[in-house]
Amino acid sequence: MEKALHIRKQQREGIGAVRTAAGMRVRQHSRLQRGYLVKQGVDCAKIVEVTPPVNPDKNPGGPIPRQLCSFLESAGLVLFTAVARLDVFRDVDLLLQAGVRLMDSGVPVKLLIVGGGEFDDISRKELGGRVSVRYAESFMITERVAKSELYSLFLSLRRQAIFACTSRYETLGITPLEAALSGVVTVIPDSPFVEAARLPRETALQSNG
Repeated sequence: MEKALHIRKQQREGIGAVRTAAGMRVRQHSRLQRGYLVKQGVDCAKIVEVTPPVNPDKNPGGPIPRQLCSFLESAGLVLFTAVARLDVFRDVDLLLQAGVRLMDSGVPVKLLIVGGGEFDDISRKELGGRVSVRYAESFMITERVAKSELYSLFLSLRRQAIFACTSRYETLGITPLEAALSGVVTVIPDSPFVEAARLPRETALQSNG
């Protein structure tokens, strides 16, 4: 609660500065972001739309971490996600439940969750504790990796994996877009609260004329 109140205070101060400072501009990377700012009284003229910073490297130089290589070495189908934080908005538990159901049904799948930083060990252990011991060899949860390593992971898995964006709220959703652009089959919630869902939909509409 203390952290939430601190963030709320900082956000209010920041929005107040944007509203009142004559020379200040906002770089808009999503319509969700724009809608919120306008609702908070920010002048539309101060909001400048920019292209989302999504540009996965087709030839990444980052080696995939050894523990991930070992886990994926004999994998067939891989169900995975990658998130910066293991919080309630990412809803990673939903993916875990789906993976366990597939395993219970006899589907030969491996479940990989890459998320959180070095201080999220408790959250990772708590999630891992929900997976039966009999599936231990088919499940891995590890902390987030460097961007170059993540791109290498996308390229290595693009013919055998499904990347799932489980978020219930995302002002953009860069990682699932990077996965999709890297050639990985990617599932994104069809929700107005997940900005990344809008981009593939609009691209498809434009392609169809």
